[in-house]
Amino acid sequence: MDDTFPAEKITLELTGKERHLWLGYDENHINKKHPGKICIKTTLLKMSVVLHKFLNGEAKAGGQKFPFAFQLPNELPSSFFYVGAKESELRITYRLTATMGSEMTPTKDSKIIYKPLVNKRLLILSNPPSKINFNVLVSKDYQATSLGFIKNGSAEICCTLERDSFQPSETINFRLSIDNTKCSQSVNGFKCKLYREIRAWTQTRVEFIDRVELIKMKFTDVVPA
Repeated sequence: MDDTFPAEKITLELTGKERHLWLGYDENHINKKHPGKICIKTTLLKMSVVLHKFLNGEAKAGGQKFPFAFQLPNELPSSFFYVGAKESELRITYRLTATMGSEMTPTKDSKIIYKPLVNKRLLILSNPPSKINFNVLVSKDYQATSLGFIKNGSAEICCTLERDSFQPSETINFRLSIDNTKCSQSVNGFKCKLYREIRAWTQTRVEFIDRVELIKMKFTDVVPA
């Protein structure tokens, strides 16, 4: 600071809030500002601490540093922001607010009224997966038909994922095998699709679902085992 500033203390407040909006109706989540939408607002975290107290109610000119730390609860969800289908807006945000000022009420003789100095920062909270499973096997039976109603037996498709947790820009490695011994039709190819699915729901189980196809691959060169 270039000059002194009337302040008794510096206070830090860390807050976490959840806010969800989407088209729909739930009598327990009505907001007049958002007609026709379900509105969910929840406070996930609220922590505050007095970081520093100034002598004589005055912050001296110059630069000063005040280290601090917050011990976060283990169960906090990661930061999240999404805008998409059904005019939806789903977000989990964390903010750190630093306030430097005085709680003293200005007198009538005061010629200058100093408002508190406030600085806000958005924090990104990211939780690592609680557990990563390796060589995850998913299987599904497929009933083969011709002309829409003639049954030609069934085929079993088995997909083995390298693991079930990935980060952006990583490569998803998987192995696909097809058991066609119980089917009279030959297998000419197969398709693989990657979906992103986002879900939210109210306490009364009114649900929001947005399922988007991200990647679609088609394989035609199927080699018999």
